[in-house]
Amino acid sequence: MDYNRVYYTDAKIVPEKDETHVLKLSKTKYRFKQVNRKEWEIMSTAAVLDYVSSKGFNEITFIKKNGDLKPYVKNGEGLYVFMSIADGEKLKLRNENNGLRLTELLARFHNAAEGFIQPPGIKIQVDWGKRMERYRMFTSRLEKYINYIENKEVLNEFEEYTLQYTETLIKRARAGMKILKSLSYLRSLESSMKRKEICINNISSNTAIINEDGVVISKIFEIGYNMAEEDIAALIKKLIIVTGDPGVFDRVMGKYCGIRELGEDSESIIKALVSYPSDSIKVILKYYNQTKDMTEGDSAYNLLMLEKLKKYIGKELLTDVLGG
Repeated sequence: MDYNRVYYTDAKIVPEKDETHVLKLSKTKYRFKQVNRKEWEIMSTAAVLDYVSSKGFNEITFIKKNGDLKPYVKNGEGLYVFMSIADGEKLKLRNENNGLRLTELLARFHNAAEGFIQPPGIKIQVDWGKRMERYRMFTSRLEKYINYIENKEVLNEFEEYTLQYTETLIKRARAGMKILKSLSYLRSLESSMKRKEICINNISSNTAIINEDGVVISKIFEIGYNMAEEDIAALIKKLIIVTGDPGVFDRVMGKYCGIRELGEDSESIIKALVSYPSDSIKVILKYYNQTKDMTEGDSAYNLLMLEKLKKYIGKELLTDVLGG
């Protein structure tokens, strides 16, 4: 592909080790790279990026359009985008200070992205209510698993271990679902839909880059409609696990609400999302889904799942901010 001809006839493009290409225009460097995304995903992401830029929010990776005003170029079966590069290091969520920096950026992004209306012919990822439905299914399946091991005569090592925690897990799952199925949650969901909130939907140590100029959001392709409470809850849960301090909840909420107002039911919804032991339950359900195809001799698989479960339970025992 002639990258120069596609974008800028006078651009100097330098190959990098990862076989992407880097180009510097003015003070901004761009990377031309293949992305494993569908056309509609690139189009919707680019539309949101244009929208937040029009609202004055520029601390995010951007996609430059080509001469046909498309945010991608097709080359055979591959799709390529021209993305801005933020020099610096990943904002790793290993301490509260980095978490609070990302909190501030999230609040500002949520403010700028709110009200986005997808342009004609462009669809956008919609995640409103999906997590609640997923957790409802998790809770129902966990109840079936508990009934299964309670009625089983001989338990293997994995099942013996889960028996120690089933009461804690189901109690927390039901407490979370009590909030996530409530009228207050439905009101908040409806409010989010009316305001057309947009979320990053991918909160991790790969979400942002930090440098001497500040923090820049670098994960962009999961952006879509969702409740802001989900981004906040994902961040708080990770910070509690890393710091071992549930008090992080109040400090993140304070930082966020100092920039962007939340609804009257937002705190309880965020607590429900943080407290729901989803990772532990997912491991149990993955094991449970395989039991019909397994024999008692599948000890290697049982031990692998046991190690995963121990890791997640060890973390999620810290994240019960609902209490009770």
